[in-house]
Formats: sequence, C-alpha cells, structure tokens
Amino acid sequence: MGTKNEYIDFYERALYNHILASQDPDTGMKTYFVSTQPGHFKVYCSAENSFWCCTGTGMENPARYTRGIYYHHDNNLFVNLFIASTFKASHLPIAIKQETEFPKSSQSVLTIEETSNEEWNLHIRVPYWIKEEMRVYVNNQEEEARSATPGFISLKRKWKKGDKITLHLPMGLHSYVAKDDQRKIGIMYGPLVLAGALGREQFPDSDILDNHLSLNNHPLIDVPTLVTDPKDLLNKISLVDHNTLTFEAEKIGQPGNQSVKLIPFYQLHHERYTLYWDVMDEHTYEHFVDEENIALQKLRERTVDEVQPNEQQPEVEHNLLKSNSNSGYLNVIQRGWRDCYNGGYFSYQLKVLENEPMALRVMYFEGGTGVHVDGSWYKRQFSIEVDGEVIVEPEFTKGIEDEETYIEEYPIPLALTEGKQSVEVKFVTKEDHASGRIYEVRMVKI
Repeated sequence: MGTKNEYIDFYERALYNHILASQDPDTGMKTYFVSTQPGHFKVYCSAENSFWCCTGTGMENPARYTRGIYYHHDNNLFVNLFIASTFKASHLPIAIKQETEFPKSSQSVLTIEETSNEEWNLHIRVPYWIKEEMRVYVNNQEEEARSATPGFISLKRKWKKGDKITLHLPMGLHSYVAKDDQRKIGIMYGPLVLAGALGREQFPDSDILDNHLSLNNHPLIDVPTLVTDPKDLLNKISLVDHNTLTFEAEKIGQPGNQSVKLIPFYQLHHERYTLYWDVMDEHTYEHFVDEENIALQKLRERTVDEVQPNEQQPEVEHNLLKSNSNSGYLNVIQRGWRDCYNGGYFSYQLKVLENEPMALRVMYFEGGTGVHVDGSWYKRQFSIEVDGEVIVEPEFTKGIEDEETYIEEYPIPLALTEGKQSVEVKFVTKEDHASGRIYEVRMVKI
C-alpha cells in the first residue's frame, strides 16, 4: 500500500469526499447513497425505522479511518495520509505521532516518540494536489527532497527520540473534468471537493427519513451556470474564510450574475448542492439549452413511482416477488437489470393515481431474439401484467448490437387503476421462454 501513491490519492479523496461526507454530524445518521444530481440534497436514515443495507457499511466506516494512514514493512515506515494520529510498530521499537489540523492547515508535524538504534527509512507521500514543491524540515533544518520510492520523499537515518519532522503541503485550487462531459467541471481544493452551497429552496420538511425513496422525485432547482472562460475559472474563485475553508466565486453564475459559495462537501448538510458545474464562455452560454436537464425535469414531474432492478432496497420496498428470475449489473450503462425465464416471473408493487390515466415506462438495453440461461436457450417472449391483466406482450425489434438503452411506454387501462393507490406490475414468461432484461420500471402520468 505504501508504494502505490496513486492508490493513496484515490483513498484520500474517497475518505474526505464520500465516506466523511455521508454522515450527518448533527444526528449521526447515514446516507443510503450520495447523489451527484445537481441541485440535490443528502437524505439520511432515521434512528429507529430505516436501517438500510448500506447503513451498516456506513456505521462501520469510522472504525476503519485509522487504516491506511501509515504502512510499515521491515525498516520502512510510510506516512500516507495527513491525519492527527499515532503509530506504534508491532515488532520493533518504532513509534511516531502526527499532529495536524489538515485540511484546514497545510502543515503537519511528525514526532519520533520511540526508535531503535538502527537506521530506518521514513517515507512521506507527495500528494498529486500540492500547488508548489513540498518542503520538509527535520528539527527546523530543511531537507533536500529525495525519493527512494516514486511519489514519496524518503529520509534515512538513525532517528532520535524527540526528532521533529515538519511538512509543508501547499494546497491550491484545481479542477476535475467529468469523464463523460467535458463541459461539467468539479472544483477542488487539495483533495477536497468543493460543493456549491445552494440553500434550502423547495427543501423537504425533513431529510431524515424512514423511506428514502419517498423523495426520489422531489422537485429539483435550477443550478447556476458558471459563465467564464473555462481556463480562467479558478482565477474567479477566492478563499474567504480559512477556518471553514469557505470559497466564493465572482458574479459569474447565470442567469442573474450570481456569486456562488463553495465549501468542502463533507461539511455540507441539510441544504442543496452541486458537485459539477456547467462551465462555458459567454458565446456558448447564449446558445445553450440543457436539453438533458429539461427532459429529466419533465420525466420527474410525470413520475408517480419507480423501481431500479437489482438494487436491494428499492426492490424490497416495492415488494419484489420472483421465481426463475436473475438480476445483475451492466457496467456499459451503469445500471442494474432483472429478467425471468422458463415459466418464471418477477413483480413489483407500484403506486398509481387512482383517477388519472397511467402508463408503465420500461427501459431495455440489448435485444436479440433469445438468451442463454444455465446452458439452455430461451426465446425472448413474455407478457406484462397489471393486477393479473395482460397489458402488453412486448416484441424485441432491437438487435443485440444496438448498444444503447431504449424506452417503451405501455398505457394502462383506467379500469385497472381506478379507485386504487397501488397495483402489482408483473413480468411473466411461459415454459422455454425468457423476458427481456429490464433496467428500469417507472409508473408515469400520461
């Protein structure tokens, strides 16, 4: 672990920006997942009635924070993370204390509290995010940076009890460009993601819930676009409070010439935020229409209920029943799926509006006329039922090579939803047949 600097960079980002950001410091409650939807907010479990599957992992995390700060092997001690802590070797008389207020301070002091009479190596990680050259002082004398291990400064000597190693870690702003959209940019300070603090407009009564799915389609808000030359973006942002690491951008938020506040994401709770900003110059902004967000907002307004197959909590909460059914995850589109075969089925209980026309919206991906399951070939032919009535027998017209998702909407006769608050939606196959893989099930208003 100590020799893989890029892994520690990732570990550090995950520690501050995901794990630490996932817990409400006021109540101790945890998130089920952390949304990156611009304008969203964190949703936390309640103390007594919503111990979701990922809550257990979340509750274990604090006990693991000490892992990875140091790594010791033979006569080599690696300092990987800048966190106030102590380390004592299990089989050698080596102990060290680290004192720091990082990330609020860019300095860390290491004190040798116990040492052997032999030479040993102290390796200090040089993170990718330092703005200038990292400087190291031993007992107030600056050391020349040497690297026996790539990505680390190495100090080899006979250490004495009380020796102090002072590290200066110059931090600065840098940007992160989304891999799938060069226009979407995240703003970072050292290893910290800076979130846009967007306030509590149209905020729910509470973000601590028994059922986190109840806010899946809560109204979003408009997130400002940062209108400036992307190359000049970081020059438009200034640190205004060292104690809280609060930053402020010039009035480049559009529309309305807004000034936006940015704080470390792990400090942001109980308000809306964005992690990724649309950044564009004035000419591009004048001609820009965010069709994806407009379409998403329209879909959210239509949605009454939805299920993401293969995700435990949504399926449990929608009363999944199944027989001869498989599920999995497809990295290509980053979604889970579920299907059934050979006389099998799967079903969900979905909410409806009792006096409004409804439609079932189903997402598919790959087509093809059949599928192999457990060594047998099954023709893709199935039906979809609502409360026991067949509403459609889908036909697959897409080929297996069509590598994109596609949506089908199936109107539901009003007689099947009238006077009801929910219905059973069931995907059913006959013997020697299989359903398509289903990647999303959504009940929508027509």
